[in-house]
Amino acid sequence: LAVSELESSLLYKAARQSAHATIEGYITSDPTYQEGISSFNLKATAYYLDGMASDDRRWRVDEEVRIKVRSRGRLKLGMGDGIRVSGRFAIPKSSGDFDYRRYLYHKGIMSVLSAHPDDIEHLPHQRLTNISSMSSVVSSVMSYAGSIRRWVKGINSSYLPPDCAGLLNGIVLGDISTIDDEIEESFRSTGLTHILAASGMNIALVLGALWPLLRLLRLRPRLQFGILVAFSALYTMVSGMSPSITRAFVMAIIALIAWLFGRGKDGLTSLSAAVLVILIINPFTLYDIGFQLSFVATASLIMFASRFERIMSELPKALRTGLSVTIAAQLGVLPIMVYYFGQVSAISPIANLVVIPLTGPALVLGMVALPLAALSKFAGALLFFVVKIILEAMIHLASTLSKIPGASLSLGSPSLITVLISYPIIAALALYFERINLKLRLWHASLLLIGLVTASIWWQVAISAPPTGLEIDFLDVGQGDSALITAPDGTRLLIDGGPDPGTLRKKLEQRGIKKIDAVLISHSHADHAGGLKKLADALTIGSIIYPRSMKDSRASSAL
Repeated sequence: LAVSELESSLLYKAARQSAHATIEGYITSDPTYQEGISSFNLKATAYYLDGMASDDRRWRVDEEVRIKVRSRGRLKLGMGDGIRVSGRFAIPKSSGDFDYRRYLYHKGIMSVLSAHPDDIEHLPHQRLTNISSMSSVVSSVMSYAGSIRRWVKGINSSYLPPDCAGLLNGIVLGDISTIDDEIEESFRSTGLTHILAASGMNIALVLGALWPLLRLLRLRPRLQFGILVAFSALYTMVSGMSPSITRAFVMAIIALIAWLFGRGKDGLTSLSAAVLVILIINPFTLYDIGFQLSFVATASLIMFASRFERIMSELPKALRTGLSVTIAAQLGVLPIMVYYFGQVSAISPIANLVVIPLTGPALVLGMVALPLAALSKFAGALLFFVVKIILEAMIHLASTLSKIPGASLSLGSPSLITVLISYPIIAALALYFERINLKLRLWHASLLLIGLVTASIWWQVAISAPPTGLEIDFLDVGQGDSALITAPDGTRLLIDGGPDPGTLRKKLEQRGIKKIDAVLISHSHADHAGGLKKLADALTIGSIIYPRSMKDSRASSAL
């Protein structure tokens, strides 16, 4: 029904006809800026045909649109702002391996509007046409949350160096737009990217800080409930309402309701109810990778963390708890991570064990430092100095661990059937290890580990083995060209790289390629050389060959 409704919508028809039109609405996502284009989602409430904002050509609409504005810098727009924008509609276009159309489709967005900064007009919420009272309240709250979000980022950047400020924005707000590419890559290859997404730990912190205070004030339970829900909702909106934080928020509400009525709480029941609520509100969330990872990780923690803790009963309490949580969560998300990204972090359990203990203090002190800095610059600077030390330690640990040989293994993408089959196998192994004695656990765990390592090495050799003859592989990198030539002796020559570094890198990782003997760049145009930027950070390159005309160009300096 949701798909049928979108495909019959007025804005989708406008996109199919490449119509020029004007729409009104409020911004529902944090605007991003990349390569001269500002992008954000807009909840459209009114549509004016042919760009004429007059009542006789106006239709009421209620759907999301992706807005793309070519600009020289970041637009002065924020989440919740009401705007009127004119531009040309289009169907989203995909590039290379990244299916942009499907990506937006799974977010309930079927059309893109391209505009110029001069075609955007700020509108107060009361001037938005056809907006319902509920939508008006939502947009106003979102605008307030967006202001807080920008204030937090401003304070962080004032007291911390860029690397640390970007990391703290990720931990507190789930905002990775300001994180350095190298830091993000080190967190990705060590299985620590979940730290950069606001999640259940953040909600637990908000509730854990407020609840004792409310009890100390001897407020009535219903008033406590209302205050806790309000603050949790505001934080959820401030942190961007990602699937993981929304899931945690709904589960927290269910737990609070159970407390209010004196009922017991069950983790799986709360998780199931949270998923049901989220999918009723937006069925397309089911296709969101963040939602899938959050759901599976939480389910795995609920079902297996205590079992793994019993399995490791001989270990010290602190180590046992940390390992059980890490292993349960990592095993849960492993099949999905391999399915989508074709990679697995072999160092992830160790990385999580040493970095996660620092995340809590960074989050707590980072949030406390914000109001403290507003009250006293000296006190704020002092606390932010402590936060800086913690964040630098996290960055150093992630960077060091990511450089260990074999930290990240390229396995290729398995079939969906393989992913689905893997979960019963993981569950069966967990139940089996829980039932046997310690001696058998150690023996069987050793055999299992040896088997997994052997299989990984064999697979790495298999997918990276040289061909029997000369092999030329034309890589689908979207608009532009890229070709990989592999000689019988294993020597590899890469010719051009398309426009996007991420697409090229994924293509090479899927083939298990860690080394390119030579890179040949035909010319400096972005659709040929753009994808080669920072390629040396991901794999070893023997030499780079390019025309003399590129010697002093931006493309050569970027490489």
